Amino acid sequence: KTYSGGHAWIIRNSDGAVMKSWNSVVDGDSPNDATLVSFGGTTTGVVTYANSKYNQAAFGNAVAINNNYAFVSAGYIGTNQFGTDPNFGRGELYVISLEDFSLVTVIDKPAAYPDSGSWNAAGSTSWAQQQIILDDNTMVISAPNEDSPDGTTNTSEQEGSIYVYDISGDPANWSTPIIKLTNPIPDNTTDRPTTSIWWNFGNSIAVDFTAQKMVVEWGQINNGHHSAVYDFSSGWSNTPINRRTVAFQAYPGGSFTSLQGDTYYYYTTDTLTLHAVDISQAASGIYTPIWSKQFFGGSYAGGDYINVVLYDESYAYVANVAYDDPTYSDQGQILVADLSNSGNVIDTIDARQGNMTSERFGYSISLGTGGSLIVAGEKSASVGPNN
Repeated sequence: KTYSGGHAWIIRNSDGAVMKSWNSVVDGDSPNDATLVSFGGTTTGVVTYANSKYNQAAFGNAVAINNNYAFVSAGYIGTNQFGTDPNFGRGELYVISLEDFSLVTVIDKPAAYPDSGSWNAAGSTSWAQQQIILDDNTMVISAPNEDSPDGTTNTSEQEGSIYVYDISGDPANWSTPIIKLTNPIPDNTTDRPTTSIWWNFGNSIAVDFTAQKMVVEWGQINNGHHSAVYDFSSGWSNTPINRRTVAFQAYPGGSFTSLQGDTYYYYTTDTLTLHAVDISQAASGIYTPIWSKQFFGGSYAGGDYINVVLYDESYAYVANVAYDDPTYSDQGQILVADLSNSGNVIDTIDARQGNMTSERFGYSISLGTGGSLIVAGEKSASVGPNN
C-alpha cells in the first residue's frame, strides 16, 4: 500500500454501478514514472509504509467531469511524514474517456514559478488541486499559490495564477494552456502592502461559459481582499473589465460561489449568508445586490464545516456539518434554497444515519446529472477504521 497515494472512482448515477476504480500513477501511467524516486518510513510513529515511488502522489486530490471526459489530478503533496519528499514539485492531470474509460492524455503542470515558502501541492503552486472548472470546450484551472516571476516584496508572496485550456479538439493538443491569467495587482502598489503574502489569486473562481464571464476573488484577511470580473466573449484577456479592492466573501473560497448569467452568488462563511448580486454593469464598477439569505441562525462554525453547491439557476444546497440536532452534536444538515425566490428554504435534508454524535453529514456534497444529490459524511473528525 502507499501513503496518500490516492484513488478515484467513476460511478454511474442511474444505478450506482462503479464504472472505473483506479490510480493512474500507481498503474504506471505517469509521464514522469521513470524519474519518480522511491521513499517511505513511519508516519508520526504510528504506521510504517514500505518504500514506494507512489507515496504522496495524491491521485484524486481534485476531480472534474464533462460530457466526454473525467479529469483527475495528482499533486504530489509537499508535506512529508517521512522527511523530504523527493518527488515534490510535480503535478499532473489525467484525462479519462467516458466512452471506454481509457486514459487519453496526461497534462503536466506548466513551467510555473513555485512558491519558496510553502509545501503546497504541485510544486507549491496548487495547480489543479483546488478548482478545475470546465465545459466541453474550455477548462479553467487555478494555481493560487504560484509566485510571480517578479516577486519583489516577499519570497513567499503566492500571487497566484489561472490557466485556461482549449479542450474542444484532440486531447493530444491539450498540454499547453491558451492563456495564463496573472494577478492583476502589480507589486508595490497602494492596493498591495509590501508585507503581502498568501495572495492567492484564483483561490475563488466562478465561470459561466454560456455568458462568457468569470468572477475571481482572492486575498487574505490581514492583507486585503480583492475581486475582478472577466469578459471573454471576444477571447480571453489578462485584463479584467473591472477590479475592486474588496472581495464579496469574507474568506474567499471557490466552493462558495457560482455565476449564472449576470447573477453572481456567493456565500459568506462568517455569517452563513448566501447573497445574489447583479454584475451586468461591472464594467462601470456597479454591483447591485439582489437579495441575501442567512442560514442556521448565522452561527459561525468555521469554513471547513460549510459547503455550498449551486445547481443550474434553481437551487443552492447549503450544508452545515456542525449542525446540532436537539440531542446530538455535529450531526450535519443540508438546506435546499430556492435561488428564484430570495434563497428561501424549500426543503431540509437531515443526516441519514441519525442518533449519532459527529456524523458530520454533508461533509462533501456533489450534484449528478438529472438532479441527483450525492452526499458524504464522516463519523468523526478523527482518523480510524470506523470513521
